[in-house]
Amino acid sequence: MSAWIMSIVTLIVSVIMLELLIPNSTYQPYIRFVIGILVILVLIQPIIMLVDEGFQDRFVLEESFYIEKEELVDTSIAYISEEVEQALLKEVPEEVKNDVTDVTIITKATTWDEWLQKLESVTVHVHRHSERSKEEITDILARDWELPRELIIVQEGG
Repeated sequence: MSAWIMSIVTLIVSVIMLELLIPNSTYQPYIRFVIGILVILVLIQPIIMLVDEGFQDRFVLEESFYIEKEELVDTSIAYISEEVEQALLKEVPEEVKNDVTDVTIITKATTWDEWLQKLESVTVHVHRHSERSKEEITDILARDWELPRELIIVQEGG
């Protein structure tokens, strides 16, 4: 606030000195017009600063909203993946049900709409001493889950 008052005082002193130095000429009305605009700008400077702060606050709010939205999307993708993992585990065909211990999904999706298109892999964990080969299990799961065979990875362990 004191800087604003100092600006007004400095401008008024400058205007008075300039008025004394300007000779009476045809340019005098134009010079007074420019000086008037400067005086108006100095007087409304606090209002301009308030408006500018409002825009900055709005930008900060929009940025924090965007970050929260990204976190929400990440959380929902993780939740969807977990739900699909549980559903796939329940939908393991009877012929390999005793072999499968867990299912893990990896996706690069950032929205629900692209979840299936950006599915990278479905890792299926099977017992070490499974009766069937990894290829057999992959074929059976690809057929029943209607997924491309390349997406299914069978790992021993557990």
